[in-house]
Order: sequence, then C-alpha cells, then structure tokens
Amino acid sequence: MDYREYTYAGGRIPGGFIKREGRPSEKEVLTCRQIDRPIRPLFPDGFRNETQVIALVFSADKENDPDVVGINAAAAALALSDIPFSATVGAVRVGRVNGEFVINPTYAERAETTVNIMVVGHKDGIVMIESGAKEETEDVILAAIEFAHTEIKKIVAAIDELVAVAGKPKRAFTAPVTDEAYYEELKAKIGDKLKDALDTKKYAKTDSYALVKKIKDELVAELPADEQGTNPAAKKKLSHYYELLRERTFREQVTKERIRPDRRAFDEIREITIETKFCPACTARRCLHAVKPRPWLRPHSAPRTMDSGWRAMKARRRSPSCFTTTFRRSALVKQDV
Repeated sequence: MDYREYTYAGGRIPGGFIKREGRPSEKEVLTCRQIDRPIRPLFPDGFRNETQVIALVFSADKENDPDVVGINAAAAALALSDIPFSATVGAVRVGRVNGEFVINPTYAERAETTVNIMVVGHKDGIVMIESGAKEETEDVILAAIEFAHTEIKKIVAAIDELVAVAGKPKRAFTAPVTDEAYYEELKAKIGDKLKDALDTKKYAKTDSYALVKKIKDELVAELPADEQGTNPAAKKKLSHYYELLRERTFREQVTKERIRPDRRAFDEIREITIETKFCPACTARRCLHAVKPRPWLRPHSAPRTMDSGWRAMKARRRSPSCFTTTFRRSALVKQDV
C-alpha cells in the first residue's frame, strides 16, 4: 500500500534547496495503514500474489481530508480489477458538531468535534474502526458507528453499480489444501509443549522464543534423511505447519480462553515500574549531565585555567561524571542553556 500527498495537489511546487518530494510523511504512512488494515483480511486465504495499491492525491481543496477518499478509491479499484477480492468496502469519518453527527467533517469542523471515528465496512458489517472522542458515552459511540454504517452501505452500492458496468471477471483462484491429518498429528505431539513455551508469564520473552525454536529444532532432527543426507521438502512442510500451529495456538488463547500470552485478562493492565538515579551534583547546581557541548557554546562561569574552557568540554565527553558548568549560547543571547 502506498499513499502520497504531493505538494502540487494543494497548488504548491517545492522550491529553494529541496526541489523534489522527500520520504512519506507521518500522516501519509498512517493513511497507508488505514487503507491496508481493512483490505488485507478480505483477500482469500492462501493468496500470495504480490498486489500493490497506489493512492496518489491529484488535487486537494485544503478543507477535506483525502484519506477517506483514498480508502474508497482503493476499494473501488480492487472491486473493478480481476483480483479475487471477496467483498466491497466503503469508508467514512464521523464527527459530532453541536450534538449532531457529521459525515466526513472538514478540518475546521474536526477542530470542534467531540467524536472523531473512522469506520470501514461492507454491506453486512464493520471491518475496521479507529476512534477518538472527548469524554463521550458508549451510547454516543455506538450511535456514531451505526450512523456511519448507513452511509457506508450507500458507498458500497455505488461501487457495485460501477462494477456492474465496467468490472472485470475475477480470475480463478484455488486455495492451497491443508493436510489436516499432518496438522492434527503435529498438534497431538507438541501442542501442550508449544502452549507452555508461549507462556511469557512463566518464561521471559527471550526464554520463550528460545523454547519455541528448540521445539522446532527437535522436530527437524527427528526427520528421516534422504539419499543426500537432507530432506528439504520435509523440512519445508514441517516449518509451514509448525508456524500454523503456533499462530492458531496463540489465537485460540486470545479468542477462546480470553487471556493474553502473559496470562493477563482483557481487563488487566501490565504493571509498570520505573527506575531512577539521583545525581549528587543536582543538590548544589543545575545538573547538565545530559547536555552535550556544541561548537557555539562556551563556558563562562568557570575560571579560565588550563583545565577549563574547551579542554573541560573535551574531558566532559570522556568522563561519565556530571559536568556542572553553565553555558551561554553567545555573548549577545542572555539565556542559559
């Protein structure tokens, strides 16, 4: 997924030292994720053909955020193509201004809204929600989601009409067959050991990773060797089903047993501890232990001896002790750093 907002979309051309566009901004990266997250699960299981979705903003009015249009455009492109994409999705942003819900609020309205929810879904349900609110109740949030789903159905219907006129027939895709007998045999053999190894409350994370790898290495060592002394086909099959078993075990603990890998319930938060160290130099003067000397800084409070000045700053770089000399940016700037 690639989403770009070039400056020419807003009527500007980069000038001066930088003549071209640089790397994607933080907003562009987050929009890429917003588009990718609801679309990726709708591809058929086992589909591994490389697929690129590129959303390029041609024009923007500086009042409406084009990220919602990017999601709808990506959904329309996939629906029109021959890619075996399972469902048509639509996206809207819901705001709440003066107690009323607003679809796709402008930048000015978003500054006053008490609810900011991005909802992506298809005609039968919701696929993704990204929400933010200012102390709103759950009833208001649920009402906003239902209001968004009503508008999403209109977008999906419009895309389906477009597909009926200009859509391509979907290419045939056959999902890979899973060897259930091999999977069940592997699960019966190491299922309990793998589940115990994934317990990050009993083991540290690094120890848990090591145990998971150790179980796999033991299975590989038990594989029969072929004439060349290796068996790459058997190793590849074992690796695939081992990862499948690990993922399913991890997922079942969350969805069925309702616990996290560290055995916390969904209504529990992790304990947070903070260790601090006390600097004795702070008792007498302001501590500049973390301040790095810069070329434009010079010491002004220490006497000018052989051990002061730039030599003191060089010693500061080598010594872990606290350097308490106060610096001034320059003689013209009366401000301590």
